[in-house]
Amino acid sequence: MQTSKLTKLLVITTLITVTMFLVQLSNAISIPESIITHHNANNNMDGHDGEQQQRVKFPTGLPNPVNGLPMRPGQSPILEQYAGLIKIREWDTPEGKNVGHSSIFYWYFPAITTNNTRGRRGGGSKAQSSPHPPLLLWIQGGPGSTSMIGLFTEMGPLKVHKDGTLSRRNSTWANEYDILFVDQPVGTGFSYVHPAYKKDFFGPNQEKVDMDVNGRPKDDKHTSSSPGEEVDDGSKFNMTHIENVVRQVRMAAENMPEPWPKNLEPFKHLLSKRSDDPYDLKYSSIHSNNLRQIFLSPNLPAPTTVYSRQNTSSTFSSIWESIGLDPKDTSKDFINGYPTNMRAVGKDMHTFMLKFFELYPHLRSRDFYITSESYGGRFVPGIATYIDQENHKLASTDDKYINFKGMAVGNSWVDPLSQLPAHGTLGFYNGLLGMNEADTIDVLAFRAINLTIHNQLATATDARLDMFDYFRNVTGSINWYDIRRNNHQYNRKIMNDFLNSAATKRSLNVPDDVKSFKDPGVRHYLKEDIMRSSMPLYPHLIERYGVTLYQGQFDFRDGVVGNTAWINRLQWEGSDQFKAAKRQQWYLKDGVKDPNADDEDDFAERPFLAGYLQSGGNLNHYTVLNAGHMTPGDNPQACLDIIHKLTRY
Repeated sequence: MQTSKLTKLLVITTLITVTMFLVQLSNAISIPESIITHHNANNNMDGHDGEQQQRVKFPTGLPNPVNGLPMRPGQSPILEQYAGLIKIREWDTPEGKNVGHSSIFYWYFPAITTNNTRGRRGGGSKAQSSPHPPLLLWIQGGPGSTSMIGLFTEMGPLKVHKDGTLSRRNSTWANEYDILFVDQPVGTGFSYVHPAYKKDFFGPNQEKVDMDVNGRPKDDKHTSSSPGEEVDDGSKFNMTHIENVVRQVRMAAENMPEPWPKNLEPFKHLLSKRSDDPYDLKYSSIHSNNLRQIFLSPNLPAPTTVYSRQNTSSTFSSIWESIGLDPKDTSKDFINGYPTNMRAVGKDMHTFMLKFFELYPHLRSRDFYITSESYGGRFVPGIATYIDQENHKLASTDDKYINFKGMAVGNSWVDPLSQLPAHGTLGFYNGLLGMNEADTIDVLAFRAINLTIHNQLATATDARLDMFDYFRNVTGSINWYDIRRNNHQYNRKIMNDFLNSAATKRSLNVPDDVKSFKDPGVRHYLKEDIMRSSMPLYPHLIERYGVTLYQGQFDFRDGVVGNTAWINRLQWEGSDQFKAAKRQQWYLKDGVKDPNADDEDDFAERPFLAGYLQSGGNLNHYTVLNAGHMTPGDNPQACLDIIHKLTRY
């Protein structure tokens, strides 16, 4: 009996030894596909308690792995993530040949799949460890805002805390999709231009100007144009300047020859009122400047649009020309290394994606989607159009063919002539502006629109900022990205400090002398583009790929009303189908708990009203409830549902 026990023990010991040897041997051998890895995360403080993280099959030995990020106690690190800089351009400078160069920073997360069921409303559920999830590109707006805002505060898998540690986010697109965060255009975040733009660092007498944490001159008279920056207290606001502008606009309006441009006609009644007081511009009735009837009308003139299911060189020439670019002369697309328009932005991102796929070739065949918000209403169609233009020259099996499938843009800045007139009425009906103040906003909007119509784009950009400066001053610095936040602005200092620490740069494979900040050259060289409509880029993309647009209901700056105005003016082959479609209630049904419901509410698990959807002719337009400008962070479940519907995954 004792011999039998010893024999069994010897057999068990031998099996254990052989098993350990095989495990060590398999870890030492480089194989094309790694075995699925399991990791138990205990005491996770963000909804990952005891959750088993399961990785899809993934190649080993990929370049630029991210290691050593400081996780909070009890938080499990994300096992696979990759980051670094990719050089995309070189040019000659007075210092020598190819001295000038630019690089783009990326942070890539392969999909994190879990053993939880991934339910779909209307789509069923998929295998939880699909080997080929779509690849989502996220780019922030600005122009010049780092996409780390999206990573850390909206849909990314990580959050950064005051003590410089990270925790895992429970609701993230990275749970189901490969997601690529990119700082673009060059000069944004860690992405850089060398030599960098210098002008804004010096005043008129070449004195050194102090820069804020985002690389913006501290004495800049205008407020930030993106939620990536803090907004000052308005102490530099000049009311006399606004008063003079209002008087000048009214005097100019009196001398404007008939007929007025159709885009300006809605302002005629407002500007015809006579008073010595520049603020005595009261509505004769509350509805004298009726936004719903005037600016949401599809009868206002739309920019020239080009749409075709066929890709030809002449098609793309016409598309670029429709947004004011010379279809043949690209010599001014870059100045001192910085892009000056959306064609240049598209060229840089196309170059970046090709080089990215060289580093990670297993991703070439993935369905590829571009997502963004705010100034992404320009970036995304510019990038998508350039990719489409280059793809049409290639076979789909070519290594340089990008498998682009669609796009989603939230709270977008697209068409100044449609969106600027929204602010006065919107502020009035939200109780943020009195009638006099709403009138003044309208006058300032009129000025910006008139300058835009006359192609004085740089001056029009300043005029638009005058309007927002006035709004900030008279409202007590209401957060125009989310009016629910009162006068509390977004503070990115914690994020910026984390990114610029030496330890973080080492983890992200970024040289120590590269700083994450908002290079003033980005905005300087795109200043005219800010007031150039990107609306003509959309019809062709809707025709060929389908487009998803969404806005949060509490966004004052680039919200529902202004976006609905330009969307209603779009013309494409399926536009009649879209305009005839009814606006539907949009619910989340798959076990989504109403965040506003009490624990004892019998209806806590009822279908949750996420917002409203109008869909037709390859265009989906969502209004997202309980959200502002940063919609994916404000209502993550709703935005994830939007991505599910976009990708059908």
